[in-house]
Amino acid sequence: MLEELEIKKLWPLYNRSQKRYSQLFGLYELQDQRGLTRLAVEKRRKHRPAIVSFHQLEAGYLLGRQVMHRFDIDEQLLFVTGHTKPMLDENDIRLHNQKMQEAITYLREQQPSLHIFQRGESPTGAPQVIHYFIVKGMFAGILVTDGDAVPLAAEIKAAVEAVPDNEYVKAMLFRFAASHPDNVIEMV
Repeated sequence: MLEELEIKKLWPLYNRSQKRYSQLFGLYELQDQRGLTRLAVEKRRKHRPAIVSFHQLEAGYLLGRQVMHRFDIDEQLLFVTGHTKPMLDENDIRLHNQKMQEAITYLREQQPSLHIFQRGESPTGAPQVIHYFIVKGMFAGILVTDGDAVPLAAEIKAAVEAVPDNEYVKAMLFRFAASHPDNVIEMV
């Protein structure tokens, strides 16, 4: 995982591993000209976090339609690409935006927040624990502690702010978590 993060960070000239193109899509929240909150399914943007990420474009539209039915959102007002009704008053816009914010909050809360740990040894043979953090479905950081020391809240916060989201690392962590459930703590 550290190799993946360093390759993405430094982009070494002669190292081709993990440089292959991987198309990802994200579900984004946008505001249109009338102030309506709408969704957009588009290619992942490097510096803009998606509500949810997908490997297929259709999965984003499917999820959007599921929240549309769950939160009773007008289909014409759901996606940016849809045509909007011409006559909307301020109350209609406020009600629509409230439903959209509830749907977006629901989608974000459905994403897992996990603390995954793995015991190992330092190069000198001393016991260490590597802690990986996924916050609301986004890879958020790595922290290494000596022995069985429990990381402090400040250490966790610093580790979580240190790295960008990475789909490859996140996929590896979810596979590890599925096969090692005793090494996973769900965070609230």
